Amino acid sequence: TLRTDLGFRSEGVALARFDLGILGYEAGEAMDLLRRADERLSGLAGVEAVGWGSRAPLQVGGNLGVLVEIPGLRPPPEEGIRVEYVVGGGELLDALGIRVVRGRDALSPPDVGPVALVDGAMAERYWGSAEAAVGEGLVFGGQSFAVAGVTDAVHWRELANEATNYVLLPAGVAPSFLAVSYTHLTLPTKRI
Repeated sequence: TLRTDLGFRSEGVALARFDLGILGYEAGEAMDLLRRADERLSGLAGVEAVGWGSRAPLQVGGNLGVLVEIPGLRPPPEEGIRVEYVVGGGELLDALGIRVVRGRDALSPPDVGPVALVDGAMAERYWGSAEAAVGEGLVFGGQSFAVAGVTDAVHWRELANEATNYVLLPAGVAPSFLAVSYTHLTLPTKRI
């Protein structure tokens, strides 16, 4: 029996994985296709939530992260603040049973401002608590984001280690250097 709290639900979840970039979709076209798929799947009997993201929890491979800045925090130069990220939309958190423990879900409905969600492990590590993280800032490649909410600590990469620093970004506000994330998507649905 698994005794580690993964921070997400795996039972009753259907995943479909596809690479829209290989199929020739540009970022805007991919977003339109995902919105249409979301509408169609949401209308199916028994489907309670539909969402999509650039990766699924415990998915092999993926990004190695990016360096971010947290205003007011100066880590030693040799360390930096490395985070991994998920660009997503729809009801991704609901579909995977990932709870927002403080603040709000900025992925559904898609937020119009530059906001992000951070996972609980990152909130504890850099701000001391989930409460303290909400409203604080992150800087990705010169673009500022406000922390709109904090999720449970989720094991996005592996079981063996503690949860990694993760940032979840609404697809419509992700920095342009993360645009490649739009083309490799996972479509979770729950309880079909």
